[in-house]
Amino acid sequence: MAKAKKKEQAQAVFIYGPPGVGKTKNAEALMTHYGKKQAIDFDHDAKPIPDNAIIFLQEPSPNFPRAIAFADAMRDAGLAE
Repeated sequence: MAKAKKKEQAQAVFIYGPPGVGKTKNAEALMTHYGKKQAIDFDHDAKPIPDNAIIFLQEPSPNFPRAIAFADAMRDAGLAE
């Protein structure tokens, strides 16, 4: 059973996971859960980073210390156990 949607966050949400793990496939459900309007595969030249987005990374980065592991984001959204 899916958890209740989180209150919309003021900042972008960063989620990391390797290619092929399902980030893009589950983007719509994750956007709904985190209250975001768009999902973006991170491009190092993409600036500024929009607040209303989920940003997908391929690996954790010291530049985004609050990035969430994909598996944790899926559990948090009630999409995985």
